[in-house]
Order: sequence, then structure tokens, then C-alpha cells
Amino acid sequence: RIKNKYFILSGTFVVGMALKIVISSYAGLLLLLLACIYPVLLALKIRPITAVCVLSLIALDYGPKDGSSINMADMVGQKDNVIGLFLDYQIWSVAAYVAVIALAIPFYFAWVDKRDALKGVLSGEAEIPQILNPKCPTFYILFPWLPVVSLFAAYFLQIKLDVVTANFISIAIVFAVEFIRHRDAKRLGEDMVVILKAMAEIFVSVVSIIIAAGVFAEGVKSLGGVGILVNAVSGFGKTGEFATFAVILSIAVFSFLVYFASVIMGSGIAAFNAFGRLAPEVATKLGIAPITLVLPIEIASCLGRAASPIAGGILALAGFAKVSPMEIIKRTTPLLLLAMVVNILVAFYLAKANPLPPQERTQTQAVESLF
Repeated sequence: RIKNKYFILSGTFVVGMALKIVISSYAGLLLLLLACIYPVLLALKIRPITAVCVLSLIALDYGPKDGSSINMADMVGQKDNVIGLFLDYQIWSVAAYVAVIALAIPFYFAWVDKRDALKGVLSGEAEIPQILNPKCPTFYILFPWLPVVSLFAAYFLQIKLDVVTANFISIAIVFAVEFIRHRDAKRLGEDMVVILKAMAEIFVSVVSIIIAAGVFAEGVKSLGGVGILVNAVSGFGKTGEFATFAVILSIAVFSFLVYFASVIMGSGIAAFNAFGRLAPEVATKLGIAPITLVLPIEIASCLGRAASPIAGGILALAGFAKVSPMEIIKRTTPLLLLAMVVNILVAFYLAKANPLPPQERTQTQAVESLF
């Protein structure tokens, strides 16, 4: 019923971002969308390059079961409060990103397509893949939501439940339902092997990155890098007062530093873990809650990954559309930079609204004076 195909792209982006809370893997979600929504977009006469560009913007890692969110909570000393940080802080940055980009997509990509048509580039007819309806009960769509629903329910009912336990409870439920459906223990065991192998592969790569990033962060601290950063930003304001310029400068510098590091590395995890662990000390010196400086860094790492031509998700999109990864990056970079501006402004608002309590600031400065 929607006549304008660019509004369909905007709706696809919003739905994709909603799915991101339950499918935390960037590359994993993109592969799912390539299988189920990409053929539909092509059938609606949307160009392949435009379709994959919009899919690449479904980039933010957020929600209580996401690895980056869990790391972020650990960095700010609130490891058991992932849900609280999501509801009080993270949701505002994500909502602002979704709103701004969803509004920009119809106008921006309509202009891009007209520009490309005038240049005569990438105007060939795309082959529309066959759309198949898999044999799967409709209620299976609820299964990915089990961990998230469990975590929120536990939070509001004040029941202690961590992310790992919520995931394994959900796997056990699905395991039982699959056994009732197929009555085939051997097939069910083979399916579980696929899940466990995938978990092992991700575990190896992610843990290696986290260890390397931790060593880097400790090295910077030992060499006095944090002291230099702290002294530089604290010099912009009066001692013990909320220095507006120092705060927004710190948020912008840290965010763009992580953004460009993620572009180079092709991974948001590495850059976020390296620089995110340095941010709490700087935030404390500035008199703001550590989460308000760590959060924009986490968002920036996701945006930088979406701007990297060597990121796994971007390579998958380029392969499906049969274009160069750089063709995707050139078209999405203006929107990603717009998102960076939104990210910094929202973070600044959160920082100003959540100054560090005076007693915590005083205690921190007293400890620093001992060294």
C-alpha cells in the first residue's frame, strides 16, 4: 500500500533496528535480512546498491544481551545493571539514531539514485532471487525474544538473572519444543552442535580482541596517557565545576577516535574495548557520570564498523549486491557522520543531565592526590 519505495526502505531500517535487540551480531543480522527482505526490496524495483546501503545502516549494538552493552556496564562499574543502563541511557542514543536516520533515508537515497542516474552508473537490471517460505511454525518468531523478555521481567520483578543464564534457559526451552516437534534426538543433537561450534568461534575471536584491547589500555595508563588526557580536558574549566566545553570536546574527541579506529580495524569491539576503558577516569575528572562518556564511544565503534570496507557485514552486503564495498561506504558515510553528530549531542545532553555527585568527585580527587 506504500507507493513511495523510499519509505519502504525507511521502514526496513526501523524494523531491522528493532530486530537488533534480539540478534546482537551485526553480520548475523545482515545475513538474515539478505535472505528474507533483500529479495523483496529488489522485487519492489529498489536498486541492489541502495538496498544494501540501507541494510548496512542497521549498525548499532544495543540491548541487555549484547556483548558491547555488557562490556560497557563492566567498564563503568555496573556489571549487574545492564538493564538499568539500557533504560536510563542507551535507549535515548539508539532512539535518536533511529529517528534521524529513518527520516533522512527517503530524501537522501532518492537524491543519490537521481545523481547516479544522471551519471549513468550502476543502472543495470538486478536479478531478483526466488523468495521461498521456509517450513517453520509461525510462533518460532517469538524464540529470539526469550532472553530479552526474561531479562526485562527479572529486572522489574527484582530477580537476579544474568545474560548467560537467560540465554541458556532460552536454549533449553527451544530444545524441548524442537524435540516435541520432531521426536528425533539425533537431529536435535546435530542442530545443537552447530550452535555450540558457532559460539566457540565467536568466543575465540572476541576474547582475543578483548585481551589485546585490555593490554593496550593498561599500557596507555602505565605510560601516563590517561594523565595527559585528564589534565588536558580539565584545563578547560574551573576545578571541580562542570566545564561545558571540556565535556563536549572530550565526547567528540573520544568518539571520533574510536570511529576512525573501527574503520581501520573493521571491528567495533577492538576499538571500543581499547579506548572505552580509558574513558571512566576522564569522565570522573570532568565531573560527569562515566556512562555518559563510555556510551558515545560504544555507539561510535558501531558506526565506524559500518563505515569500514573490510568489516564482515559490509563484505557480505557487497557480495550479494555484486558491488565494491567502497561503493557502499561512499554512499552511507554522509549518514554515518550525521549519526556521529547526533550521538555526540545526545551524549552531551545525558552528561549535563547526570553530573557526578560531589562526594564521588571529591573521593576520586583525594585518591588521585595520593599518587
